[in-house]
Amino acid sequence: AEARHIGTPAAGVLLSVHALAGDTVEKGQLLAVFDDTELQLQRSQLLSELRIAQINENRAISEGQGVDAELARAEQELTRSKLQEVDRQIELTRVVAPFDGQILSGDLRSRVGETMALGTPMFEIARLDEWTIDVEMPQRSAADLRAGRVGTFAPNARPEEVSSLQLTRVQPVAKPVAGKTVYITEAELSDVHDWMKPGMEGMARVSFGKRPVWWVASHRITDYFRTKFWL
Repeated sequence: AEARHIGTPAAGVLLSVHALAGDTVEKGQLLAVFDDTELQLQRSQLLSELRIAQINENRAISEGQGVDAELARAEQELTRSKLQEVDRQIELTRVVAPFDGQILSGDLRSRVGETMALGTPMFEIARLDEWTIDVEMPQRSAADLRAGRVGTFAPNARPEEVSSLQLTRVQPVAKPVAGKTVYITEAELSDVHDWMKPGMEGMARVSFGKRPVWWVASHRITDYFRTKFWL
């Protein structure tokens, strides 16, 4: 139901990788680390400047120099703002999982030590507690497609374990898929099994209500002659 792409949060040197495609991760789990040496040096320098500004404030107060004390306080506020920004950048050097899920793609082992630009794709992670399937429906069913329709789904991996489904969204424009024109409909599964994996395929059956036996047996042939011979 949700897959998220994780890109490089800031330009930097990739220091280590802690997750690969196929790994199951928890929210907040460390995925990769970028070099923060320069940022840590900046942070130490700012902390020193902050201590100096505090000393200057205390000295100005003790000497009764109100203006100098006010300037020292302003300098402290400016230094704290810079420190907050550096801390934010340091936090970005640690890439963590945004939620519990599975890594669908991303193997950065060969890129350790490489300088990566901002926004470079790193991982794709998907939730495993909510699933959505894309059902490819033929053109002849377009008139009956609407959210709320129910049906069943049998995955190719284990066709004997059938799950119930319900259509939640119908894309309004048909798309060519494998040489056929189909409508993509999104559906929710009521039964989610531990062995299911993103990207699985199978066969879906959607109920459009009852039809007379003669209609079921003849409507495809009738439609064929109508379209071919304008009957």
